[in-house]
Amino acid sequence: MTILIEPDFDRLRISGDIEQEITLTPDDEGLARFSIALSDGTLLAVRWDGESHSFAVARDGAGITTIRPAGASESVRHDFPIDWAVVVPAGEVAERRPGRSPLPLFPEQDAPAMSA
Repeated sequence: MTILIEPDFDRLRISGDIEQEITLTPDDEGLARFSIALSDGTLLAVRWDGESHSFAVARDGAGITTIRPAGASESVRHDFPIDWAVVVPAGEVAERRPGRSPLPLFPEQDAPAMSA
């Protein structure tokens, strides 16, 4: 199935597998920045400057995401069955930082071998 995410001034309308309207609240600078996580693993970045909306794929999931012009803004078509979507302010998303490695699971195996 497909979902569509379409701008409607200060709201986003999600339709298809799930139906929801989300009101975007701008920050002190008049911008609204949000992230939308979809149940297939897709993460979208949303920006609204009071006049137009823009979208970007921050992380690809299992579905196929198409961003297309919709007047002065953009809209999103996402082809994959979706069970849920979560919308959070962009600064609230926790992501792994590139270059950081997890702690070694078996530190004794990572140590250089000692010769006898």
